[in-house]
Formats: sequence, C-alpha cells, structure tokens
Amino acid sequence: MPRKKIFLLNCLTMVVIALNLRAPITFISPLVGDVQAHFYLSSAAVGFLTTLPLFAFGIFSFLVSRFQHIKAMIVGLICIIIGEFIRAYGEFLYSEHLQNILKSAHLFFGTMIMGAGIAVANVLLPTFVKSKFPNKIPQMMGIYSFTLNISAIIGLAVALPLMHYIGLLNTMAIWILIALFALLLYIPQARNGRIKRIFTHKQESFNIFKNLNAWKITLFMGFQSFMFYGVIAWLPKIIEEKGYGIDFATTITLITQFIALPTSLIVPVILASLRNKYKSLCMFIICSLYGVGMLLILFFSQDSVLYCAAVILGIPMGSVFTIALLFITQKSSSAFIALKLSAMAQGCGYLIASVSPLLIGKLHDIFHGFQQGIMVFICTSFVICIFGYLANNVTTITDEDKN
Repeated sequence: MPRKKIFLLNCLTMVVIALNLRAPITFISPLVGDVQAHFYLSSAAVGFLTTLPLFAFGIFSFLVSRFQHIKAMIVGLICIIIGEFIRAYGEFLYSEHLQNILKSAHLFFGTMIMGAGIAVANVLLPTFVKSKFPNKIPQMMGIYSFTLNISAIIGLAVALPLMHYIGLLNTMAIWILIALFALLLYIPQARNGRIKRIFTHKQESFNIFKNLNAWKITLFMGFQSFMFYGVIAWLPKIIEEKGYGIDFATTITLITQFIALPTSLIVPVILASLRNKYKSLCMFIICSLYGVGMLLILFFSQDSVLYCAAVILGIPMGSVFTIALLFITQKSSSAFIALKLSAMAQGCGYLIASVSPLLIGKLHDIFHGFQQGIMVFICTSFVICIFGYLANNVTTITDEDKN
C-alpha cells in the first residue's frame, strides 16, 4: 500500500477512535435531569456516574502497558461497545423482580466497562501517534486533541435532540455505532500476524514512578483533567440554577467547546514557537483563565457575562489538555518511555480527575448550591498554573534517569 494511503488510514483510525473518548461521557450533562428521573438518582449519584469513567481511566490505564498493544486496543474497543450496550439496555437483561432489586446497577456497571475501554485508547493513542507519525507529533497531537473536543461537542449538541426523537435509552446506546466503526478501522493493524506477536516487557528495571519529572507531568495532567471533567459534568446545572433553562445552559457549555476547538490547534503551535521563558508565562496566563471564567460565573448572572465566561473557559479547556499530551510525547525519549509516561500520567491523572464530579455533586447536596464547588474550581486553576510551569521545564525523560 502506498505511504500516503497508509498515512491517511492511520490518521482516520486515530480520529475515529478519538471520537469515542468524550461523547459517550459528555452527552450526560444536558440530560442530567432526565437521567436522575429515569434511574431515581440523587445529585451525588449522578456525580458518581460521571466519576466512574474517570475512575476506570485511572485504574485500567496502569495495566495497558503490560499487554500487547494491538490486542489491548481491540479489547478496549470491544469493552466500549459492550459497556455502552449494558448501561443503556441492561435493565432488559434480567427479570422484573431483579429490576426492582438491582434498579440502576447496570447503568453503573456498563459505565465502568465502557470507561475501561476508553482508558485503553486514552493510553495507547499518544503512543500510536509517536510510532506512526514520528516527524509530525505536534501536528498530529493537535488533530487528536481537536477530535476529542469535536467528540465532546457532539455529545453535548445532539443529546437533547436525540432524546426527543429516539428516547433516553436509545440515545445512551447510539454511540455504539461509532465504536463499531473504530473497531473495523483498527482491525487492519493486526495484519501480517502482528496481533500474534509475543509482547516482552523491555527495560523492566526502569520505574517511571520514581522519576520526579514524570510526576510533574502527571500532576499537571491530573489537575487539568479534574477541572475539565468537573466543568463538563456540572456547568449546565450551574447555569440552570442561576434561573436559566436547560437549553441556554447547554448552549453555554457548547460555546466552551466551540472555543476549545481552534485553541486546541493554535495554542500548542504558538507555544512551540516561543522561547522557554515566554512559554512559562504564556502557560500561566492560559491556565489562569480557568479561574477568571469561574470568578465571572460565581459573581455574575447576566447572560452577557455568562457568554464571556464561556469563551474564557473554552481557551484552557481546549489548549491545556493538548499541552499535557504534548508533554507526554515530546518529553519522552522513545515510544517505550511515552507508553510508560502515558500510562502513569493518565492513570494517576484520571484518578485525581475522578474526584471532581463526585465532589462537586456532594457539595451541592450539602450546601444546596454550587458556590462552594465553584470555589474549588478557582483554587484548582492556580494549582494547574503551578504544575504547568513545572512540567514545562521538565527535561527529556530517558530510561537512564535516576531521579
């Protein structure tokens, strides 16, 4: 096959797999009220539901590097398909008597399986980029991050219309189609017997968890994920409690994602062209925009201010995650180190992020409002600034590093 076709196939495969990594999670936000009503859930339970995929990301990300990559990706995509089916239609798989006992257990179980599958793709896609596009890493990571934001927008944008036309459960299951397409595209990666190749654990003596530089990148990834998923999960509800309808609240959340699209491509390119001392200042400004946007939401309720807050929040929501991914690929000396660092950063990072939706939901149940949760977001934005500065100054991580 000509190189250009191989390049396009690999690019399309990366894009379609990436489409599965946000939409099945973000679509819940506009439907929080409907999900609560259908499954009889409290705000804390909804927060836990949003937390489950992140918890799965954290737990299963550590395991991915121990398996043959092609097999792991195929199993991961299958898990996404099975998990999405169970969380939507699981209640029809057991008797009416068991339905009364188990209630919404299938919702959480299916979400956990789906989250495990997404965790596999989360870890392997940066390594896929480093191995398939070694000379185009910044551009391809930009496309990857751009696709993730597109996926988030799709989930937010189509959730309400789909629910009105095909119902809640079918809306929860429709993402299976994208996962099936991704699986079909990825299967050619197993050609020439590559799926049967024995996987060996190279350089077992290298422990990435003992590397201080790796922890700087990991904590940067963790706190930016804490912020992103907390905002995605609760921003519509925060706006709704200011007296607006769910349509306006969803629009505000969509604006953040539309702004995130270009920034996910533009900001990393701008950073790459700056000297290191200016990079740190630029990163501090970008990360602090999380706090600025949340301050506006905390103190103002006018729709014009909320629009401005959405634009401000969209800039770091798109660019900071891309920067974190770039750190994983560019600060690694090889694909092996990139895999180890990706597993560590996303494993620990998503465990940190998993606290966010649950914590904000619990604070809402306790204080009957979102003011305390917004304050948590504001404080987190400054923590992101600190670890962003530290991660930016990390030198290339090699298997010979001892610190």
